Amino acid sequence: MNKAITSVLIIISLFFMATCGPESDHGSDTGAIGLSLKWDSTSSYSLYSVLSTNNDVCLEYGIEKISAEVYNSSGTKVAFASWVCSARSGTISDVPSGTDMQVIIEGSMSGSVLWSGEASNVSVSVGQTRDVPVTMSYIGSDTTVPSINVMNPLPGTIAVAINTSISVTFNKQMVWTSGDNTQTFFTVNNGSVDILGSVTYDPYTYTLTFTPDSDLSYATTYTVTISSDVEDIGGNKMTGPYTWIFTTRPGLPDTGQTANYTDTFGEDSDYNINPPSYVDNADGTVTDNNTGLMWQQTDDGVTYDWYKASGTTDTVLNPGGIDVCGNLITAGYGDWRLPSVRELLTIFNFEAPSPAIDLRYFPDTKTAAYYLPSNTSAANPDNTFSIYFDQGGYSYIESKASGGYVRCVRGSQLLAPNFTDNRDGTVTDNSTGLMWQQREGGFMNWDFALNYCEDSNEAGYLDWRLPNIKELESIVDVTKSTDPAIDTAFFPSANSGYYWSSTTYFEITTYASNIGFTVSGSPLWADLKSDSQYVRCVRNNL
Repeated sequence: MNKAITSVLIIISLFFMATCGPESDHGSDTGAIGLSLKWDSTSSYSLYSVLSTNNDVCLEYGIEKISAEVYNSSGTKVAFASWVCSARSGTISDVPSGTDMQVIIEGSMSGSVLWSGEASNVSVSVGQTRDVPVTMSYIGSDTTVPSINVMNPLPGTIAVAINTSISVTFNKQMVWTSGDNTQTFFTVNNGSVDILGSVTYDPYTYTLTFTPDSDLSYATTYTVTISSDVEDIGGNKMTGPYTWIFTTRPGLPDTGQTANYTDTFGEDSDYNINPPSYVDNADGTVTDNNTGLMWQQTDDGVTYDWYKASGTTDTVLNPGGIDVCGNLITAGYGDWRLPSVRELLTIFNFEAPSPAIDLRYFPDTKTAAYYLPSNTSAANPDNTFSIYFDQGGYSYIESKASGGYVRCVRGSQLLAPNFTDNRDGTVTDNSTGLMWQQREGGFMNWDFALNYCEDSNEAGYLDWRLPNIKELESIVDVTKSTDPAIDTAFFPSANSGYYWSSTTYFEITTYASNIGFTVSGSPLWADLKSDSQYVRCVRNNL
């Protein structure tokens, strides 16, 4: 925003219409001054471009009404007119011809004159049109500093959509010109650099909005800063810069499946959404760019019961309170924990030979036994889940006393589903940005399921598809002790059986992966594609 907006340039077009002879009520040699306004902001900063004439300019400068007076060379007022600023033009009629005339323009808001300017030595001649510039200076007495009333996203918000715009709403009218979108006054930083984008101002709501040039990154904390150089129309600045942070939601990584296993469109490989993306930190850790989680690169090769893996005390199995992940120090970090089922599944690669994981980043991943998650079976608290990386990936229910490998993780835990009923037959999960078909799609084989979702026009949307296995698992509620393992407040007709995913089972490609929505079953399984399973379609909603 301009540091010193103190004047506005008005271009006055003078158009004179004379009437002569005895038929004139006002004598001979009279005319009219037609005023069409063009605005320009002036500032000590040369980078600001001229503001184009638009319907918002009057509101931007706090001008509601324009008043114009014409004085002859003797100082006598000879004509007067007023009009609403938004009309963009006005006419002063019956102006006597003459020279050395003075035109005084005032701009007011709610009856108070805030802007004033004049033009001298104006000549009025019959049949001429002339442009006369008038510089209007701000003469208001407002000394109240501006402040910010509303921020979007709210400070500290997590799980913000990556396609969001960032905005602030002020308590009063501010001054803004098109050149201010250089982000001098509005910056959004990802922790390393200011991101690129454009800035717009809505004078009707006093709202300044930053729109990024591209989607924000997943699982990233952004710092927003509004400079103290922003000004209201009286030249008042904020008392200091305003800063807040928000964090984008984690991305749900794609399965990694790229090969085609059917001629029917809609299988996993036909959609490449959030491709797997990792960084080897060269210190024994790997960062997932989609989820923001940092992983232990290799496990210690030892199997543990669930109690020791999770750090849960048990009088028989873990009386000393051993905590494998909680006691781990790797790469200088001491905040490691046991991952959840959902988190473990995010690093699966469903097109990798056994083990089903990218060995470039996770070498020496075991297949002789399962890996342990932090989750407990709600149906039987003595059980947990087993996550196998061999044979294309699958899971079972296991006793907590059994032994499994441990791969620790650190970072904010992936969010549980956070549903919104859209009241149109769809449900949005705000934790992933996915929109789900609310009703049941039916019971059919895999190819029919692909076609069913591709052909769906539920709620008027035409981009429905069969979810991949990671997406399907994201709506499972492992905390439920009764079937079905999903929030029936949002999916009241859900079944407790198995639902198809679009992901082919890599080890046996005549099978497809599915998810059992039963509290006593396995979260991840596979069945013959010719078998029939339940169907629930999905679409991206960001």
